[in-house]
Amino acid sequence: MKIQKMKIIKEIAEIEAEMTEWRRDIHAHPEMAFEEHRTAKFVADKLRE
Repeated sequence: MKIQKMKIIKEIAEIEAEMTEWRRDIHAHPEMAFEEHRTAKFVADKLRE
């Protein structure tokens, strides 16, 4: 279990800078509640990658 947890932490650390860019992009383009079309597309695209 510990080895698997460490592997996941390593994988997250490897994409930390990219995730920070995602967060900054989402926050740079705020959307009204229930109107998050750009954000929804962004997240869906990332999940498909």
